[in-house]
Amino acid sequence: MERLVPYLLSVMALPEAEPARRPVQDHFSFRQQDPAPVPTLDDALIRGTATALRKLVAQDPGAAQSTLHLLAADPHDSAQRLLYEALRADSARYADQAAELLLEGSYRFRSGYLSNGYLAVRQLLEATTPHMAHGHFADLETTILAPGGTARMSGSRFDGPGIDIERAVQVGVRPPLMDQDHAGLDQSR
Repeated sequence: MERLVPYLLSVMALPEAEPARRPVQDHFSFRQQDPAPVPTLDDALIRGTATALRKLVAQDPGAAQSTLHLLAADPHDSAQRLLYEALRADSARYADQAAELLLEGSYRFRSGYLSNGYLAVRQLLEATTPHMAHGHFADLETTILAPGGTARMSGSRFDGPGIDIERAVQVGVRPPLMDQDHAGLDQSR
């Protein structure tokens, strides 16, 4: 990972068309959700990296930290996607970090596939919201569900990104005023 991720980040930077627009579209941005078989070497490389990151995070979270920080600091769409995949691998450990990232701005909510540009965020929220501190959960809920809120971005070619992300938050819905230890959380989900 120490050599592969920096290499991928350098490849992502090559075709930057609008570097001021975040997340920056990159070489790997136009992903299919589940192409079978993997149609290109690019797809195999990015999917293999995602798999390796998930395994690294699950098996050795300490060793994964520098790679996670590198991905979080990078403005490219695919770096964000890889980061979300890694955070999902140990959702209890990274729940609050996921919330903090998403609360950085609306650009953090755009991550997914050609068929659904917000699916990666939905998957991240489904995995992490049951484990988030109440304050982070409440902040995300407010951001996502507020009229005109961050997740209700216009101009997307995808129908209902706000609704898609709302469903993810609803998966992790907790009663208001619940304390930090998540007492009463329905663990049957």
